[in-house]
Amino acid sequence: VTTLAQGTEVVVDGEAQSKSGTARCHVVEPVVGWVSGKVLRSATARRKPRLAVLHGTAANSVIAKIQLAALIPRLSDFEVVFVDGPRACSDENPHVASMRRIFGKTQVLREFARATEDARGWRTYDGVEEALKETEDAMRTHFPRDPPEVLVGFSQGANFATMLAARAERRGTPYACCLLFCGARPGWARQLPDVFDRPLATPALLVAAANDAVVGDGPYEMANLFASSRVLS
Repeated sequence: VTTLAQGTEVVVDGEAQSKSGTARCHVVEPVVGWVSGKVLRSATARRKPRLAVLHGTAANSVIAKIQLAALIPRLSDFEVVFVDGPRACSDENPHVASMRRIFGKTQVLREFARATEDARGWRTYDGVEEALKETEDAMRTHFPRDPPEVLVGFSQGANFATMLAARAERRGTPYACCLLFCGARPGWARQLPDVFDRPLATPALLVAAANDAVVGDGPYEMANLFASSRVLS
């Protein structure tokens, strides 16, 4: 791509610095190629909305892509970015053995925090505040300039996506929405009373699996954290 008519609407999915230090941007619509920042200024740039995916416990981005293989082709209007949990799983994690059996012994399994339970049997996390800071740092490595518009989470990733959404909302920088698969009963909300002091305004679509022996009615309990939510089963 060398020229663009003034006012042309383009979609940009990346940028880089040339050897001369000039900013170059990668255009994907209506044609594909690199243009200089000067050329791009004569066009109207729009970026695909970005979607961050947080995997479940004892998993990673590779596994998340497999688990969401049926969904990903339907997200062509989004830039989809998979975020790895910042902590490596120990063999004490009860899900490690089954995940290695299903996805292979060479997988480097990760998590966002070590899972615990409160007196009710609801999901909590050791050192949840520090774990959230580490997760936000991991997010910034993928989105150094500004955060993604949408959070998607599966299992532990759904729990952390909800906590990230709550923290962002209280900072005045809310996400557009959350898509949450198979989250657990949110004992962690009591661990963070400053951000879960009222229902979240961020819209959420939650997905529950029938007869889920791991999280039970977790998605329905999580839905109560949001002022605007819907649960699909």
